[in-house]
Amino acid sequence: MPDATWVTVTTTNADIDTVVRFAAHHLAQGADRIILYLDDPMSPCHAFFEHDRSVTTVLCDDTYWAVANQSNKGTRPKTIEGRQKANLNNAISCLLKQEAPPDWVTHIDTDEFILPKPFHEIGRKLGKVPEGKMALRMRPIENLISDHDGEVTYFKALVYPFGKRKRSSPDIYPQFGTDIPGGFLSHTVGKSFFRLTKDLAPNIHLLRTPDALEETQTFLGGVELAHMHTKPWKAFWLEYQRRRSEGSYRNSLAPDASTKVKKRTLKSVLTELEDKEGQSGIRRLYDELCVLTPELETALRANGVLREVTFQFDTYIALYFPYYPAATPPHGAMD
Repeated sequence: MPDATWVTVTTTNADIDTVVRFAAHHLAQGADRIILYLDDPMSPCHAFFEHDRSVTTVLCDDTYWAVANQSNKGTRPKTIEGRQKANLNNAISCLLKQEAPPDWVTHIDTDEFILPKPFHEIGRKLGKVPEGKMALRMRPIENLISDHDGEVTYFKALVYPFGKRKRSSPDIYPQFGTDIPGGFLSHTVGKSFFRLTKDLAPNIHLLRTPDALEETQTFLGGVELAHMHTKPWKAFWLEYQRRRSEGSYRNSLAPDASTKVKKRTLKSVLTELEDKEGQSGIRRLYDELCVLTPELETALRANGVLREVTFQFDTYIALYFPYYPAATPPHGAMD
């Protein structure tokens, strides 16, 4: 079977260093194109990628929204989720008009990195998917803060299925594992590749059609989504406050479609903890869930959910964007 073609769609206001790193990584994994919807119309990313054939930028200014969001009187959606959905639908519409549209599309953020095993094999994996499958989920992994020397970035993965995760979490995370099975502060649903068709109806994570449950429960084997969600404490605390007011912590995260078990939302856990203990309570949660202590490392290894990733961002930036100021000579590629 021939390799499938695929593109990434991203809504971002990240700095140019972050965006270049993100684009280079996914071009190295075989993406046919990187499509960036610039939430900040003044972003320098537009000028940088203007003449690059592999990266498309869209300025999300008032003119864009007047056309792209006609269903809501041409106004800019207030929430980032609303803008992400509108931009993904706009991208799908534009891609379908191409003479040779790609086979698959995914919406991921600039702090998310697709990691196939072996590397560079996404197109081959997607090319083998039966035609009836319309969406394929990537299992998420969440980064950990570590004082280990070297270039390795550590991540925690989720235990599957959910019942096993719920039983094992208190052993891995003694203080918070019961209320937060899996110990993730970001989404546990993952993101999906969507087969590009005229009747495609995606949300950011999963298909939204009523009969999509079976498709969205299908995982793309050998592919994980590395989410760089966690920062060192001081930066995390600042980001936490923003997320509580306007980001991912203000609402309940999307439920995991692989289980119908009702569980406490992350929002409710954070609210209760902050009301009772303030910043010190959030720091206590952070120290257990986000920091790779020797105890946590042992527990994650014992449960098979510790990941060690060596990114080659400098190599890929130098390969795809050699004119970028931060580019350095290649020093090898990922195995």
